[in-house]
Order: sequence, then C-alpha cells, then structure tokens
Amino acid sequence: MVQRLVKLLTCTQKNCKKLREQQVQLEEKMKIMQVLLDSSLWCAQQLQTTRDAEVPLLATVEKLKKTLMEHGVPIPPDVNADEVEKVKDRLHGEEDRLAVMLGHKPPVEGVRWMTATSPRC
Repeated sequence: MVQRLVKLLTCTQKNCKKLREQQVQLEEKMKIMQVLLDSSLWCAQQLQTTRDAEVPLLATVEKLKKTLMEHGVPIPPDVNADEVEKVKDRLHGEEDRLAVMLGHKPPVEGVRWMTATSPRC
C-alpha cells in the first residue's frame, strides 16, 4: 500500500514537472503570438488610415483638375495611372492578407501570403 502511494506520488511529481514545462512553453508561444497579433493590427490600422485618406485626396485632385480645365489650363494625361493602379492593387492585397491572418476572411487557394514577421510589416 505504501509503495503504491510512493509510486503514485512520484508519477504525480513527474507529471507536474512536465505540465510546468509545457506551461512555460505555452506562455512563450503566447507572447510571440501576441507580438504577431499586435503587429498585424498595427499594419491593419495603417492600411485603414491610408484608405481613409485616399478618397478625399482623389476628390481634391479631381476638383483641381476641373478648376484648371475651366480656366483653360491644359492637363496632360496621367502618366502614372498604371503606377497608381498597382499601388491600389497592392493595398487591397495587403488588406486581404491581413483579413485572412486575423481570421476575418478564409484563405484563398493557391495564394501564398507574407507572414507578419516579413520585413514589410
């Protein structure tokens, strides 16, 4: 009877030690995940700020163009239209990537997303 109790106590101590080690590992992983989440949220906020600023800025540009045209000032074609579209596409792609990372959107088959630890974040 005493041997069984000693054996049971020994097993319990070993299990407690393993559980403590697992707890430490999980706490370290949680810290890493929190940093990744904070980084992702920061990136999402920056993207939202950029998108919020985009609409009034485009409206102002259009008003300026219209005013210049009304006064007879020739306006050259937008040389950077392709570049603007590329930036818009990239911003929307980043927004989609963050939505997937945060679980707001299902991942797209066949698309590799950058991780939150990549230099762009």
